[in-house]
Amino acid sequence: MTLEKIPNKEYCDIIKAQRNKSGYSQVYVAKKLGISQKTYSKIENGHIKLTEVMKCNISEILKLCPSEICQSKEHCQKQLRLENIRLKELLNLHNIDH
Repeated sequence: MTLEKIPNKEYCDIIKAQRNKSGYSQVYVAKKLGISQKTYSKIENGHIKLTEVMKCNISEILKLCPSEICQSKEHCQKQLRLENIRLKELLNLHNIDH
């Protein structure tokens, strides 16, 4: 089975280049993200579409400006707001203080 690459892959090359420039291994970045190295490799190879939150987390680890790997600053902010709302709804659903 071959994996198809996602259409918007330009951020993958940026992520991989910055990781290499930083001297980090895939294992290191994956561990910081709480995912497996195999999953992280799929990210760098464009086989997994990233959420805006994951892009921001990767940006933080690799010391990138999130806008470097997001479609646009406004798009990232909108997506983060939507994901924040969803997370708050989940917390409320499970009666967890936030």
